[in-house]
Amino acid sequence: MRRHIKKTVAVVFCILLSLPTIQLRAQNQPEVAPSKKSDSFATTESGHKIRVQHGELAKGNFQILGVDLAADEEVLAQAARLLGNVPTVSKGDAADAIEQACYRSVGENADTFLVFGRGEVDYSFVLSSDSPAWKRNHACRESSEVNRRIATSSGLHLGQTQKQVIDILGLPTARRYDAVDRRDFLEYDFERQKRTAPQSLARARQQYPEMSKREFHQNYDFYDLGETIDLRFVNDRLSEMRVDWVATY
Repeated sequence: MRRHIKKTVAVVFCILLSLPTIQLRAQNQPEVAPSKKSDSFATTESGHKIRVQHGELAKGNFQILGVDLAADEEVLAQAARLLGNVPTVSKGDAADAIEQACYRSVGENADTFLVFGRGEVDYSFVLSSDSPAWKRNHACRESSEVNRRIATSSGLHLGQTQKQVIDILGLPTARRYDAVDRRDFLEYDFERQKRTAPQSLARARQQYPEMSKREFHQNYDFYDLGETIDLRFVNDRLSEMRVDWVATY
């Protein structure tokens, strides 16, 4: 907005010119999922309070190029087996620590990055062609498997419109527009408690044989599942997706 306007007529004229654009953006913006009593709230590291929906997303949203965030095999091992070994990079500390492995498209103009991450209790991946997603001076392995056409098993891929994404994921938990970067964001945040699969329960029992039967079942019969998908759009085209899957007992 201009700081110094000398003529009222000029102000009115500018407003009238901008009205069609404002209305068009409002009409094109997707709605968010309606609030429910089962929703909860969480606070981010920056202190921002966010709504979390009760439920879970389809498993295909957490699978890409054969790597499955929810699989028994940890994510970096899957990536190395399917896409090749690459030196990993660690950042953060304690519960916030994350180890990452980066893969990128091939060629002089390679601009698509696929970065897998392993935290204390969470697995993640970032698929991006919106400026370098890997800004560190560390190895990022080139792979012919990585390009703008790759998609999650559910069908999410770069270049999609917000409507196409919503057709796959449903209405977002939240949405926002960054006027500085001129980017739209759709955010999906879900959580629910789930019963532990028998095979996972058996492995956990082997790890903690000293626990009494009652104590073990109290701690491991159920786990809390958290799922987050953050999507960034430029000119209504998906330019980056950040996918995170968390299981805690």
